[in-house]
Amino acid sequence: PLFFFAVGWWWRRRERPTLGSWGVLALLLLAAYACHLVVVAVTGLVLMVLALTDRSPGVGGSGLRSRLLGVALVGLPPLVLAVGFVSRGDGDPGYTLPLPTRLLQLATAYSLVSFERRELPMAAGVALVFASAALYAVLKRRHSPPTGPWFWSGAALIVLYLSVPDHLGSGTHIVERLNLFVYFAALLWLAAQSLSPPARRTMAAAAVLLSTGLLISHAAKYQELAAYIEESLAVAPAVEPNSTLLPAVFSYRGETADGRPLSRRVFPFSNLAGWIAAERGVVDLRNYQGWVGYFPLLFREELNPLVKLSRVAFGIYLTPPAVDLRGYAERTGGAVDYVLVWNTRPENLTSESAADPFRQLEQDYELVAVSRRRGYSRLYRARGAIEVQPSEAGTPTR
Repeated sequence: PLFFFAVGWWWRRRERPTLGSWGVLALLLLAAYACHLVVVAVTGLVLMVLALTDRSPGVGGSGLRSRLLGVALVGLPPLVLAVGFVSRGDGDPGYTLPLPTRLLQLATAYSLVSFERRELPMAAGVALVFASAALYAVLKRRHSPPTGPWFWSGAALIVLYLSVPDHLGSGTHIVERLNLFVYFAALLWLAAQSLSPPARRTMAAAAVLLSTGLLISHAAKYQELAAYIEESLAVAPAVEPNSTLLPAVFSYRGETADGRPLSRRVFPFSNLAGWIAAERGVVDLRNYQGWVGYFPLLFREELNPLVKLSRVAFGIYLTPPAVDLRGYAERTGGAVDYVLVWNTRPENLTSESAADPFRQLEQDYELVAVSRRRGYSRLYRARGAIEVQPSEAGTPTR
């Protein structure tokens, strides 16, 4: 919404901007930066292209220069913040998605796909509606090629989408985020075209139908996932406040009893322990915000679980995790009071890769709660820790 609001705010006041309108735009850009780096980057790029290519009456010469200067000045604070953010990276030039993959994902609006393959035809249908509307608008112009500030802003976003790395500094999934903004820019361009009422109604009906299909698909998946999420959090009342918790996740996508993944793209079970941390007042040792360096939360260097607890690089995030529970306490003096094992299907419990973490748990931990429904969620407490009566937790073991 901030992208549309900021662009619309500037567009309506572009011919007679005031100091107050520039001030509001500056605040909107700072708010966009607070949302995400991609949001402010795209918004700033679109504003600059619009300012450069708009040929409204009375714009030219000094008027054009003052407009460009105004956009540049209000965009300077978030630009400085963005450069500072990117410079905090590790110097890695970043992973770049192959061009054919980018084109395919853009042509199918792949960012709309979240959980199931059945969402792909509906996402591709949305892309087809946009493509049909754009083709209709171009053909209606006959011998006049598409042009104008909205067209060039969309073209600039396509160039950005096809050229930017998917990983930059500390930011990831950049291309996936940009995918939708290309369609947002196309929507703004289409709104400025003179489409016939029947064409508008047809495209609107198709968009509503596809959106409803995606809504139904997502609602069904949310209902399915809700039962698993509830089970994963069922052992939370057995966690003592002011303690430390290490989630050991065997599948970020989740799995059914027969091994079918619950999600094919997103990871709905990646950060569920954050709910337990907030509810019980504990430290989630897998919380990535504690080590990336740009969140208010920061792990102390001598206790950083990413480095001190992992056996290998990023070991706490592997499935199953590669960690050294006893060694962490011996090296740092810190403690892992609880370990929450999630998605413990029988196959996961007996797999070769799970042998080491479960051997460590058997040596120094005791099983204190198991979720009732499927037994997928298992909570282990370090021996000697204070016991909590799990009034609402999963089935206690004693």
